[in-house]
Amino acid sequence: MKKNKFVFNKAVAAGLMLTSIVSPFVSNPATAHAAEPVQIKTTNVDLSKLQLQKLNLNMNDYEIVHQDPTTKINMFDMSSYHTQPDSAWTPFNIIQFSSQIDKSKDHIEIDNPVEILFKNTGYYFGKQTNVRVKVNKVYYDAIDYSGTSWASNGSREARMNAPQNEVMFAELDDAAAETGLMQFTNYNFYTTEPNFAPYTHAKPGFSQNALMSMYTMRADVTYTIEYADGTQADMKLVMPVSDIDVINWVNKQKGAGSCQNEMFGLPNAGEQASKVIFNQGFGGRLTTPESNNGNMLVDPPKGSVGGNTSDWMYNTTGTTIRSRSNSLTFTSGSADASGTDFGVYVEHPQSEPVKKVDKTRIASYTDGTLEYTIQAAVPKVGTDVIDAIDSFSIEDLLDNRLKDVEVKGVYTTDSEDANPGVAEWTKLSGTQYTIDTSGNRLKVDINKRLLGHKQFKVVFVVKTQSHDLMADTSIINNQAISHSDDVPSKSNVVRTQPTLMYDHEFKSEDGSELPNDVKTLTPASTEDITPGTTVTPNLFTVPEASKPNATYNGYDAGKVQVKDDVRNGVWSFKSWDKANETLDKKNGHFIGTWAFTPNAYAQTYKYVMSDGSAVPAEVNATLPARVGDLVDGTNVTAANPLAPAAENVMQPTDKGYDATKTQVKLSHGYANFIGWDIPSATINRADVLHTGTWEYHENLWGKSHEFKSNTDKALPAGITALTPATVNDQYHDGDTINADEFQIPADHVVPATNTLYDASKVQYLDEHGVWTADDAWDKSNVVVDHADTHFVRGWTYQANSYAKNHKFESVDGTPLPSELTAITPASSNGYEDGTVLNADTFEVPAANKVDASDKLYQEGKTQFRSNDGMGVWTAELAWDKHDVTVDHGDVTFTLKWSYSEYKFGKQHKFVAEDGSELPQGIKDITPASVENQYKPNEVITADGFELPADKKPADGTEYADASKKQFVDTERDGVWEFVSWDKDNITVDHSDDNLFTGIWRFSPYHHKQTHEFVSGTEGKQLPEKILNMTPGEVDGLVTGNTATPSTFTVADGDKTPSTNREYQEGKVQVVDGAGSWTFKSWDKDSETVNKTDVHFVGTWEYNEPSFGKTHKYVSETEGVELPKVVTDTLPGNVTDAYKRGEVVNGDTIPNEVTDEDNDGVWTTTGWKTKDVTIENSDPEFVAGWTFKANPHKATYEFVSGTPGKELPKSIVDMTPIDPADYTKGTEVPAKSEFEKTVKDEDNDGTWTFKSYDHDKQTVEKSDIKFVGTWEFTPNTYPVGYEFKSTDPKRELPKVVKDKLPKDDKTYITKTPVDAQKIPNDPVYDPELDIDWTFNKWDSPKKTIEREGIKFTGEWTPKQREYKVTYKFTSGTPGKELPKEVTDLLPKDDKTYVTGSKVKSNKPSKTEVKVDGGTWKFKEFPPELTIDKKDGEFAGEWVFEADLVPTPEPQKPVPATGQEEINPFGIAGGIAAIAAAALAFIGYKRSKRDDDIEK
Repeated sequence: MKKNKFVFNKAVAAGLMLTSIVSPFVSNPATAHAAEPVQIKTTNVDLSKLQLQKLNLNMNDYEIVHQDPTTKINMFDMSSYHTQPDSAWTPFNIIQFSSQIDKSKDHIEIDNPVEILFKNTGYYFGKQTNVRVKVNKVYYDAIDYSGTSWASNGSREARMNAPQNEVMFAELDDAAAETGLMQFTNYNFYTTEPNFAPYTHAKPGFSQNALMSMYTMRADVTYTIEYADGTQADMKLVMPVSDIDVINWVNKQKGAGSCQNEMFGLPNAGEQASKVIFNQGFGGRLTTPESNNGNMLVDPPKGSVGGNTSDWMYNTTGTTIRSRSNSLTFTSGSADASGTDFGVYVEHPQSEPVKKVDKTRIASYTDGTLEYTIQAAVPKVGTDVIDAIDSFSIEDLLDNRLKDVEVKGVYTTDSEDANPGVAEWTKLSGTQYTIDTSGNRLKVDINKRLLGHKQFKVVFVVKTQSHDLMADTSIINNQAISHSDDVPSKSNVVRTQPTLMYDHEFKSEDGSELPNDVKTLTPASTEDITPGTTVTPNLFTVPEASKPNATYNGYDAGKVQVKDDVRNGVWSFKSWDKANETLDKKNGHFIGTWAFTPNAYAQTYKYVMSDGSAVPAEVNATLPARVGDLVDGTNVTAANPLAPAAENVMQPTDKGYDATKTQVKLSHGYANFIGWDIPSATINRADVLHTGTWEYHENLWGKSHEFKSNTDKALPAGITALTPATVNDQYHDGDTINADEFQIPADHVVPATNTLYDASKVQYLDEHGVWTADDAWDKSNVVVDHADTHFVRGWTYQANSYAKNHKFESVDGTPLPSELTAITPASSNGYEDGTVLNADTFEVPAANKVDASDKLYQEGKTQFRSNDGMGVWTAELAWDKHDVTVDHGDVTFTLKWSYSEYKFGKQHKFVAEDGSELPQGIKDITPASVENQYKPNEVITADGFELPADKKPADGTEYADASKKQFVDTERDGVWEFVSWDKDNITVDHSDDNLFTGIWRFSPYHHKQTHEFVSGTEGKQLPEKILNMTPGEVDGLVTGNTATPSTFTVADGDKTPSTNREYQEGKVQVVDGAGSWTFKSWDKDSETVNKTDVHFVGTWEYNEPSFGKTHKYVSETEGVELPKVVTDTLPGNVTDAYKRGEVVNGDTIPNEVTDEDNDGVWTTTGWKTKDVTIENSDPEFVAGWTFKANPHKATYEFVSGTPGKELPKSIVDMTPIDPADYTKGTEVPAKSEFEKTVKDEDNDGTWTFKSYDHDKQTVEKSDIKFVGTWEFTPNTYPVGYEFKSTDPKRELPKVVKDKLPKDDKTYITKTPVDAQKIPNDPVYDPELDIDWTFNKWDSPKKTIEREGIKFTGEWTPKQREYKVTYKFTSGTPGKELPKEVTDLLPKDDKTYVTGSKVKSNKPSKTEVKVDGGTWKFKEFPPELTIDKKDGEFAGEWVFEADLVPTPEPQKPVPATGQEEINPFGIAGGIAAIAAAALAFIGYKRSKRDDDIEK
């Protein structure tokens, strides 16, 4: 909406002037798409009636993200608002965005003046949206009012004198027609107009400071839709652009192109937009992207005077754009006072797709299926969407737990109801859509020919697998998206919750089988549990009849119990394995444990003595303990008697001890256990008693004797044979007894002459010694006390003995040192005859041991180092004897030793004091080493050496000193001097490591560095002042040093001034008369000293100044550079040809040059300067050249692009004529100001201008020509088909209408068309049960005559007919119907149609007598209704057997059926009748039971 149309200031209308401006487009990289042409279409869509979803730019809910310092935001209210004349624009609040500018500038650019985030702009796909408005750049251009009636009011002076210094570029207001939009404008609606009160008042803190009609404005803006939650927005932004109709007043006064009109630009249109829609009534001027480097421009209609109707704003001067993304960048430009509103919209069907699922909960622990239904409405063109739809699809991105998509059907309807009836949907064939199930999704693309229908529905089934759902039990969320071209629309989200279950299990504590009375209490499973739910076991109740009472052993009134009389006990419920369980990714399972408590019995014991006496307490103490809680069927075995008390345990030494028996020790005897009367038994609802029998035994004791050796030596057999005999079982407890006597044999009596004889002792003579008995037995007068008595007497042996001795001797008789003899093994005594002896070992003291590193060390030998350290004693490998047997005498062992003396050597070595390598000549005079010459503690000194005479320094040379040992090193260029040995002497200390190190010191020879300056200019000697600058000598250099020339300094007064012709920046120069000496270089940069002095030579060169001249061409034609053909005539430069004071001119040049490449001629007036006198620089001669281009023409020709068709005169006469002249390089666009389509009534068609052979051409060296091609399109006409019924009462069913042919082709006049063939096979209508047959078309062929044709086909209906038949069945099992019955079957020859009600016919007879009984007819059903198939009446006959009379009862005889008949005689009477009735009833029941089984 343009407020200025209704408040246009008269002064503003005085006239305007502006040069043509091209808006700089700003691309939006965030929305860039692959370059493809945008669809720019002209349609009949009324753009003013679009009902798009608006995202409201709420002026009360926004955030300023960025504000340039030059940007001012002012707020106004309407407290004193004065309505504009003829305007309904009445806002209540206004926000003004303006730029504070430098009014002295005519063109101003401001980058990123403001960025605004509008919040809570609406909802899309159920999500809150925001809109970001970024003004990328604004451009202001001063309006040139010169030459108009507004020249004084709009002059630069008036602008500078105006108190305002801001220019508006945008505003927000809450006027009814503009709420939620943002206007980009330069018009200040808030100033005081002549004859009017102020429109508005600035709110406190804000100002009214905007210039009016002084600048045009252009704004580059980006609109972006964002989701408030930060997720990527996925909608397509749509922007209606309206009311581009204001022509700048300057253009009206001064002519078109003098100033900027109102305009709209879409940069990079192909990247940004997918569609741009114009109404067929569009009257503005469109610059297409193809002709404008991809940028689209919309300008006002020629001569526009504006308008205010919706049709004018949206259709005549507007357009609507669909972005390829959620963002759009555009340019809005104002005239002298105008503005355009821009809103943010999205295309959206009136109703979103609806998705349904057949299950909101599904068991995750079993495989299953889900059926989804998606119903999507096709958006309405011109209401919901901006253009006709080329494609429509329904897409569902499936949860990855949904597998194996199976489409059950795709349907369409022309109903717009939210829930059309089943009959209103038509199922599509598989050729009318395509399915894509790749990537775990379902996408159904509808054939474009079906897009005229209102709605589509897709029904599909997916499978679920338990392993998927159990792995992920989160809710299955699914949402469908319908796509109308590239416009998405999302459905509601349907949710299916995977569910879990839990069950119960009872187990016994001991793993045994639970009785059924317990199992039947197991709680039932509970299903349909939401994951994450915490569940507890279900309750259960024990029936009273199953509960135990107090007579049961395990009864506990506080427990849940079930009695078990089979196992003779009670089951008690212990607990569930868990109190609760949270179900997540697995089902719950509770295990309840039951414990069985059987009824219990005991196993008991008692003892009896075999002689009937009382059982001793010691025996009763072994009685096994009672065992209780034994259940029926338990096999028990009598336990062994318990172990008696420790004091009653029979020991192997006890009298009567028997390891194979159970025994108890008593005071004067023991008891043996005989056995149990019941070794084992089985518990059988009673206790078991085991009786054990014991037998008593009294103890009698004996005595025994023993001789033993008091030493390690065994007693001889002769003494052992003297031991008194043993007495057994003879003494009672309390008897006193002593040992028996013995006698020494005469031949073993020790004679008094033996040295070991002792008359007071009992002695026994042995071979090598004497045995002496102890003075008495170990005990006497022993009182028997519960044990046998054992008497012991010891014997001591004394043998004859001898000594072992050791001795050390030297091999040569030399006395051994005392420290060596001190380690001789000691002598020892006590060796008996026959003893085998060896010498004892000995240990060499640590101080006397010889290490392996010792000079005299001998491996494997025993060595001894003397205390004085002067030598080593070495023992022989062994003693003189070994393994010597004692034979009535002492034994002596002897070891021999030999002596070795220590002798040591010395060594010499020369080294350099500085660690460097000595020359070989010094190494060669090193004194030789000495070996095995010096004794320990001897003091030794280093040996002397002599220098070669030729290696001594010559007298008078550097360092020469005859008093020193010196060695000349010609290689290192210096002298080595012997300093000293590292030590004066060495005291030998048991080592050959006696090294004397001689130290040598090196002194290098010294050299010097000298300099010399020489002239490098032949015939020119260096002046004294340069020679005096020669650097002096440098001393102290040695071989290996790197020498560089010394520096020198030029006095300031001697330096060449910079004004001198020969002056060289950075060079060392010395002025000398008219010339200058320049130091060129030293003969070398550096030199390494190598045994001699170093000399550097510096060279100077003399220069005297000379001069040259240069030539230069310049182009004096603006924007045209000189071509090579001209520059090739430029004379070369001259160097060093002139001296100061000479007069020179530029070289000769041509006056004119033809430029073939640029198609023109260059001319010159010659050099601009002449007769130049040489001073201190080369003169430059400049010539200017002027270019004149050759003129050319542009011509046009129209040709036919349709073979065989010539252009009509009306088109040829439209051929453009261009009077202008063009020069080479000029780009000439083809003229297109003519009608592009022309109807050709004569040929029944339309000529359409396709294109020129060039959209534009660049002039080269000749005239250019545009050839425009027109193509002829003949008018075409459709062929239609219709069906009609030959029966006016019968409307054609859908199954017939679906056979109606369709011809998508169109035909030109005079084209013959054959009617399409229809199969002759009848088409069945199942709803009315009718067959329809196609008869014929109204004509088999028709010819097009400048209009469409229609073929009408006739169908004839015929109702389907059906028969009715009859059937008899036998109601008596085992009995087939006889022919007499089947012959009675009724017949019906009539035919019937669906819906007919047919009454049944009865047979002519209902009873038929046959042998043995009568067949009786029950009945047919009274009637049936025909329903699309033949009918059948079934009637049942039942056989009744005759009764057979008999005088007396007999054994029953089986009948032919399932029952047995018991015939009765006449005397039976009523009983017989009853029996027959029962028999009949029995048959009926048997038949019914048989049917049930079947």
